[in-house]
Amino acid sequence: MAYSPKRHPRPRQGSGRTPEFPLAAPSRCFKPGIRDYYEKLAVMRAVLGTTSYPDLAKTVFGRRADLAEQARTEERIKLAADMMRKGSKPTRKGPWEEFWDALPQALRLHESITGTRLVECSADEFAALFEEPTQNQAAVEAISRVRRAQRIGLQAVSTATRNTTTSPLFGFDIHVGNQLPIQTLEDGLRAGKIDQAHHYLDPGSARSWTSLILASHYENYERCQLSLEKMLSDTRFLEAVATSRPTAAVLLAGGGAPTKDKAILSRLLSQPHLENSTLNYFILDISFYMLESTMTWLRGYISQTKLFRNATLRAFRTNVLELGQGERDEFHRTGAALFIMTGGTIGNLPEALAMASLNRAAQRGDLFLVGIDTIDGQATGIEIANAYRTPELDALLRPAVQAALNLAESTEPVDTALMRKTFTLTQESEVPDTNCVAATLEISGKRLTLFTSARYLEPRFKAFVESKGWEWLSTIAAGDRPHFKQLLFRRN
Repeated sequence: MAYSPKRHPRPRQGSGRTPEFPLAAPSRCFKPGIRDYYEKLAVMRAVLGTTSYPDLAKTVFGRRADLAEQARTEERIKLAADMMRKGSKPTRKGPWEEFWDALPQALRLHESITGTRLVECSADEFAALFEEPTQNQAAVEAISRVRRAQRIGLQAVSTATRNTTTSPLFGFDIHVGNQLPIQTLEDGLRAGKIDQAHHYLDPGSARSWTSLILASHYENYERCQLSLEKMLSDTRFLEAVATSRPTAAVLLAGGGAPTKDKAILSRLLSQPHLENSTLNYFILDISFYMLESTMTWLRGYISQTKLFRNATLRAFRTNVLELGQGERDEFHRTGAALFIMTGGTIGNLPEALAMASLNRAAQRGDLFLVGIDTIDGQATGIEIANAYRTPELDALLRPAVQAALNLAESTEPVDTALMRKTFTLTQESEVPDTNCVAATLEISGKRLTLFTSARYLEPRFKAFVESKGWEWLSTIAAGDRPHFKQLLFRRN
């Protein structure tokens, strides 16, 4: 299969493609002078509903009557926004000190609270200052998201390279396959089940996905990363890599997980057989927006850290269920390949089709590392379903559900419809004895499946993959969540 590269321009400041507010401390930057600065920034953003540094400065200044007129000057806003990016402790009179003096009133805190106190207190103390329950909850959630980003290594990388024309962020290629067969929403309505790819085809999908994986009640991403890092350090994995000597890594449906990419790149590039060679790193996904998000983050990270210089990153917008000889040739130009599917993604796909596609792209001696969530006697269907009752998931589903309502000529508000969705256990999985949760919604009298997610018994899943021509090599579980596992196989 031939691919045509699409040149992707560097995101413009304020374009909305990458968040201007950092999720956590950026890589290789000075330490801010303000205590728990990034947590406090996240709280301000959540409570005030701002989307950029200038907007935050304008909002805070504008809520103080004595500063409102001055706040209208672009220079004043620019000076405060520039200091906001640095996080320096205010030391002299000027827009930055006035910003902190005006902040308590803007946040509607008690009149006794001063800007100095906000600068010097901890993030948890900052959140506790909000007496109104909704604001307090928003502050707590914002801090939780930043701390999870810190734990998984999702540092901000875009701000330091945005204005550098020589940066790798200046442009990158996203290659597009000749054929991208995907069911239309209209066909999905008729069939009673929509293709889950539609949830990632909206321009806001990458941002919604990031919000979901950083939500305090969503643990799958972090648990998957923990088990993945354990597998990458395991002796059996390293022995398998030393034997197969892969010169390519292929992330299947891999958009939206840059911290996992970072872990994989770090481990593979430290292997002896790649010491003087280039690793071809392919990220495959149906969603341009998920690829864009991942590539932007990785290129920014590489620019800041100077790491992974002997890796060639390539993004392919393609359907991972439709791989063939063209992809097989591309992945094996210089040697064997390591195929990786993380995050329990295979549980969202028709497993037999996924394995058939993988087999068309793989050759003897290749490795396959796959992450799955298991039941293994510990998780009931109700517990699994409850993990999906989150506002962040609703935000991810909203565009496709709105489109489905429009096609059905329904006037019901999309948020009302999402509140009606139900979760049921089905037998749709092709792996025996699997708990498969289906999220369904009735639209105009017809039930529509929005997505399915499978949880496996490990022995059954292992036997299923082995029946497709792969030899099991190893299984690693996450420490405090042993039901999330990584399995390693070699192609026979």
